[in-house]
Amino acid sequence: MSDEAPPVSEPAPPPQRGARAWWIFVGVLLAPPLIMALVARSSDAQGAVLILGAGASALFCGIWLARRLFAQRESGFQFLMAFVFSVVLYPVSVVLCCVGCTLGGGQLDVR
Repeated sequence: MSDEAPPVSEPAPPPQRGARAWWIFVGVLLAPPLIMALVARSSDAQGAVLILGAGASALFCGIWLARRLFAQRESGFQFLMAFVFSVVLYPVSVVLCCVGCTLGGGQLDVR
């Protein structure tokens, strides 16, 4: 018998904080288009989903991106970047809602 200790393997590094949570970002971004596809035939619900759903989705995703990409910066810069990301993501969410409406069989009436 030898007195050698068995080799000790190093523990695996923990996953990064934001690496496993991208599915939340994608889910929130795609939630309004999916809801729009479900309510595509109701002209009353289309406006609410388009304005409120796309706005809430863009706001959440903008804050999410700013907090994860600029975690080491001061909160004023994070606030500014959250605003910028939200403004950029709002038209993206609106276009996705229009695509969801079309796929749901509705006709988007913006009058």
